[in-house]
Amino acid sequence: MEFLLACQVYRSKARMFLMSFSIGFLTVHWYGLVISLSILVSYLFARFYAKYFGLKKEIVDDLALILVPTGVIGARIYHVLDHWQYYINYPLQVFAIWQGGIGIWGALIFGLLACILYLRVRKITIFPALDLLAIATVLGQTLGRFGNFLNHEAFGPPTNLPTKIYIPPEFRPPGFSEYSFFHPTFFYEAFWDFLVFVLLLFVAMKFRKRAGVIFASYLVLYGAGRFFLEFLRIDTWTAGGIKVAQILSFFSVLAGIVLFQARNSRHLCRR
Repeated sequence: MEFLLACQVYRSKARMFLMSFSIGFLTVHWYGLVISLSILVSYLFARFYAKYFGLKKEIVDDLALILVPTGVIGARIYHVLDHWQYYINYPLQVFAIWQGGIGIWGALIFGLLACILYLRVRKITIFPALDLLAIATVLGQTLGRFGNFLNHEAFGPPTNLPTKIYIPPEFRPPGFSEYSFFHPTFFYEAFWDFLVFVLLLFVAMKFRKRAGVIFASYLVLYGAGRFFLEFLRIDTWTAGGIKVAQILSFFSVLAGIVLFQARNSRHLCRR
């Protein structure tokens, strides 16, 4: 009995360490570190390859200063709207972002609007920058999904497949307390994001001179993957019984197809 109790205490401490650790009076959250690392990798990638898209590194620096806070704010707004019933009762928790709770679609939408506004003000051609940012963004998304694993969130329904992952009781949603193993949907999406990253690199090698084609490919590939992965999510925002992420994914794919045809047709007309 003492041995079992000791094991439970050890596992509890291990779970707590996976979420955060302390250095003196400072508490460091692994989730925040993973997200910060993903942003840093995206920035370094974009800065390194800026010249291949006809951009100065200083432009990437400016975009990073704009997109990071804008993306974080947008991602948090998306999450708060998703869980409005909770935050309306605990308004101060809106700012507790270190506890997790960001929506990638909010970051993408707010970031895109901020990026376009900046490029138009600076009179910089929009599509080469969007092409570069699309590749850098999906690379960051690949890494950022591992933060969901550390926070025990964004997982799917119960399963006994070999890919199953154990979710501690305190993180299981209502109605699933009797289940122990769930679909690691965050890993599925990380895998898909990495495939999209590789595919976009291939598109960049073949169609880099067709500005906008890479960004359009990102909209289609990421949107399609996210649309189908949403069927395995049990914790996402719904409106009228329809998952908001699937609605946004659908329009992402549609916009990507229209943009791809428009940019490709424009290139052919110039030949």
